[in-house]
Amino acid sequence: MATQVRVPRSVSSSSALREFERIYTAELAFVWRVLRRFGVPPAQLEDAAQDVFLVWVRRRDELVRGGSVRTCLY
Repeated sequence: MATQVRVPRSVSSSSALREFERIYTAELAFVWRVLRRFGVPPAQLEDAAQDVFLVWVRRRDELVRGGSVRTCLY
């Protein structure tokens, strides 16, 4: 499983960076498990997980309305 956080360039403020790191750390294992269940090949899991978090960063304002972060990541 990936351990290094590759922070997207769109995360520019220190509070956004802390939020991203907190959610990435808390939810990476969950995202990894979901991707495996969806059939993502082991060699592509790290890239696929990064893609999930990149989409979340770009769309977090519209995704989190009324739902949990985990639900949005799923």
